[in-house]
Amino acid sequence: MGELDWETRYVFMCLWSYVQDNGVGLDSARLIRGQCMPYDEESSVSDIEQALGALDGFGFIKRYERDGKKLLWIPTFCKYQKISNPGACPLKPPENQGSDKSDSFSQTSTDPNSSSQKLADTHSVCEELPESVRKTQWSSSRSRSNSYISSPPISPPQQNSDPQPLVDVPAEPEPQKRRRRSKTSLPDGWKPNAKHERRAREVGTDLAIEATKFANWAVANGKTYADWDRAFDNWLLNSRKYDGPSKTDGRSPSRSQMNLAANMAKTWEYMTDEERARFTGGGLHAVQG
Repeated sequence: MGELDWETRYVFMCLWSYVQDNGVGLDSARLIRGQCMPYDEESSVSDIEQALGALDGFGFIKRYERDGKKLLWIPTFCKYQKISNPGACPLKPPENQGSDKSDSFSQTSTDPNSSSQKLADTHSVCEELPESVRKTQWSSSRSRSNSYISSPPISPPQQNSDPQPLVDVPAEPEPQKRRRRSKTSLPDGWKPNAKHERRAREVGTDLAIEATKFANWAVANGKTYADWDRAFDNWLLNSRKYDGPSKTDGRSPSRSQMNLAANMAKTWEYMTDEERARFTGGGLHAVQG
């Protein structure tokens, strides 16, 4: 096969889809061009005829006449083609092949389940079918063989496909959400702690005065916090912001400072004796002492 030119090898490939299921087809270059190469020019018929002659000379096909028809036959067709459901074959192989069997059929096994035996049975069915049935099935076989040589479809690669792990990896546990503490009013007996004492020394403010101001402001405005210690720590950090200028440079207090002092005085007026005692004699006096 390697000694033949490219066009001859191409014609030989087309014959495998052109012949019927027993490897036999009509020996017609024009018919081969129409079925296998319909888009080629009419002048290619002579090239196909030349290729058939070369293939016959090398023994890859056999050209012969039978029943008044010019036929061609691929001797190795049934050896390399395993057809599961072969159709009827009205065109017969050469007579010297014996009962329409090719070389591969002459060495069939006696095993009824073997592939060679099934192929031999298929060719024997071609002889037993009536002429009307063989013509009908021959047309369906011709329609199946009237296809162009094409590559098998290639499925596109799957994108974004993650490889499956070899072992089951346990899923990571979801982090537990922190439960938010509920906000409450200022607890009874609340007083600054050691952290607040250090913070007051850092910012340079009076802890007792700031604690009193913070407690009065929280009760008067109905404030609620989830963490009162942190709220007072922020109060101390902001104490220099409001009280610093009036203490350091002698300037008059700002409008916000005067409003805060007026609100504290008014709050004190509306507080009951019990509330006043709680913030003067309970927690804050202990800090001052």
